[in-house]
Amino acid sequence: MRQFVMTCLGLSLVSSVAFAQGITPPARAGAKSLNFTFGGFGGFGLTGTGPAGGVGASYFLSPAGALRLGLQARSYSRTLSWNSVAGTPGTDGSESGLSLGIAADFLKFRGGTSRVRPYLGGGLGVTMVSNRSKPAAATGVTVTETKNAPGGITSPGFAAPGMTLDVHANLGAEFFLFNEISVAGEYALNLISRTAPANMDATNGGTTVTTKGNPSSSILGFGTAGATIRIYF
Repeated sequence: MRQFVMTCLGLSLVSSVAFAQGITPPARAGAKSLNFTFGGFGGFGLTGTGPAGGVGASYFLSPAGALRLGLQARSYSRTLSWNSVAGTPGTDGSESGLSLGIAADFLKFRGGTSRVRPYLGGGLGVTMVSNRSKPAAATGVTVTETKNAPGGITSPGFAAPGMTLDVHANLGAEFFLFNEISVAGEYALNLISRTAPANMDATNGGTTVTTKGNPSSSILGFGTAGATIRIYF
């Protein structure tokens, strides 16, 4: 029995080594890949679960250098139900939000092995966020409808509304499972970030009050981390 177990372990080790030696990453000038990222994407800064990752594509200018474009989007909507008391009629409210991010990066692969390829990079990202909310209320009661409230909505993962432009640096490593499929872990650090908040509109009856936001900038802000599956072709 012991000999059988040792034989199986030996065969497993040999097959693993053979598998490792058989990997030939298709990274060459003109190669392309589709990228599916989970848990954060580049410098987008869209956090939370669900579609917090993104999709993208890479194009290799050389075996060690690639351009990457990515898109990340998330939408949310919810009905705020009216709870009647003693038969009093009312109307439901609602809230919704939309996050959209795009990014462009240049990645430089350095060293590693045939299966593991560390890389550095940098790029630009743009994030746009908006929201709307209308509270539930009794019939006949005038409510205030809000567009782009700085406090956001109840769904986690939505930043304050507005547009953010950032310059970020990337650090990651890619591990090839097969010749055409790899997984990668990556961290993006926001080097410079400039945010232009959206104006908030509060409408009550026929009157709308607009509150302007104040632009802000930050340096060396916390970035995002994520895992990516890349399919080469």
